[in-house]
Amino acid sequence: MVVAICSALALTALGILRERLLEREPVYAAHPLHYWLSIAEGDASLNWFGISRSEALEKRDLALDALQHMGTNALPCLLDWVKYDGTGWRAKTASLLRTLRQKPFCAWVPRSLAKDRGSYLAYVAPVGLRLLGPAATPAIPELTRMAKSGHEALAANALDCLGFQLGPYALPALIDILSTGSVASKARTRAAYLISLQHTNALPAIPILIGCLGDKDMMVAAAAADALGDLGLRPGTTLPALMSALRDQRPYVRTKAIYAISAFGDEARAAASDLSRLVSDSDPKVREAASAVLGEIAPEWLTNAAAVSPVTR
Repeated sequence: MVVAICSALALTALGILRERLLEREPVYAAHPLHYWLSIAEGDASLNWFGISRSEALEKRDLALDALQHMGTNALPCLLDWVKYDGTGWRAKTASLLRTLRQKPFCAWVPRSLAKDRGSYLAYVAPVGLRLLGPAATPAIPELTRMAKSGHEALAANALDCLGFQLGPYALPALIDILSTGSVASKARTRAAYLISLQHTNALPAIPILIGCLGDKDMMVAAAAADALGDLGLRPGTTLPALMSALRDQRPYVRTKAIYAISAFGDEARAAASDLSRLVSDSDPKVREAASAVLGEIAPEWLTNAAAVSPVTR
């Protein structure tokens, strides 16, 4: 046991030294990149990196200056940190050492070695991309590659960086990910959701989202309907496409299309006739959705539909 512990400590120490040598974080005012990202994040990461809140408040205004000074020199580190997925030897060794530190005979194990530094860096890396703004756009091709990689955790990290941190700058990349059929379903559905967060900046994505309503992947088609409803843009084009989706063979897609139509307010009344037919749909969730939406946008159609074709429960 003692030999195993000593071996783990030695390997961890060597690994940390190697990481520090290879990482070569850019420095500003004598502090490395991760320090300034922690200052900017200003919450959980302060404790991880041993920074007091008073120090963070004092230097908060300098964090943006630091990132702007580092510019694209910060991108290699940020991209490397985003790739963290918690499965490497460093994470496993840190987990082992944290467990061992709970034992009385292992209390001497340094706490610093039991920290999974990679998880802390992955947490603050998106902050750097956001603060860099347009200067972070050279990272978009690599983030796109990561999102398409098929590695679920890696793709999720990359997609969130694209959608939440880079926003409108990354819209073409998000459209590319959504429209690539060979990309994993979860990545494509996440891309659709992130596109919906771009508001009017997402106008160029409307034709792609409409095209995805008929995607063979049911979850992608449903996510496209959700996104179109959330955006509520170009009703003259979007509403007819959603009305067509009401005839989709998949009940889940029909249900999502119904709720998406409801987001268009008074203009959604154009779909009242189609929705009234779904009040007697074979699927109970479709019937429920159609009844609820008709009750909001055109209650008179709901009354007529019930009189002609009572809903079977």
